[in-house]
Amino acid sequence: MGIHVSRAGGPAKTAGFTLVELLTALVVMGVAISIFISLYVASLDMAETRRLEGVAAKLAEEQMVAVQANPAAYKWPKFVAEGPGKLIKLQDAQGKGEAPAAMPTVERARNREKNLYEDCTWEVLARLPQETSAYVEIVVVIRWESKGKPRVFTLSSTVPRGVTEAA
Repeated sequence: MGIHVSRAGGPAKTAGFTLVELLTALVVMGVAISIFISLYVASLDMAETRRLEGVAAKLAEEQMVAVQANPAAYKWPKFVAEGPGKLIKLQDAQGKGEAPAAMPTVERARNREKNLYEDCTWEVLARLPQETSAYVEIVVVIRWESKGKPRVFTLSSTVPRGVTEAA
């Protein structure tokens, strides 16, 4: 019981969509849906990457503050003997990430956050830019693995040269 439309001098047509029009519409919708799904998955990957980088940044900042607040707690190298410009590891300035005291109250979320921190390792490097420099550059390096690939985050700052020689 379709609607019949007739044109002057032409045959009557039944209103509706042809099979080709329906198939074309399905293909267009399928392509659009697959694009949206791939964008959603990519955004989830980017969110996870940013989250891991955020954890690394927090850890690097914590270690940097520890070095700057108490430089005497670290054994500083003899920069003149090593030569200026060379990055040197500080002894006893490396370790695994430790989760902060303030953690989520839900056990599953707390364990997830704890694992993010524990998967990171850190070390502190230092260098004297030039022999006459009045400061020492400090570099905190955070390393972790994400999806089978090694990742690195670095944070650098300075301390007065005098505090490293007094230590």
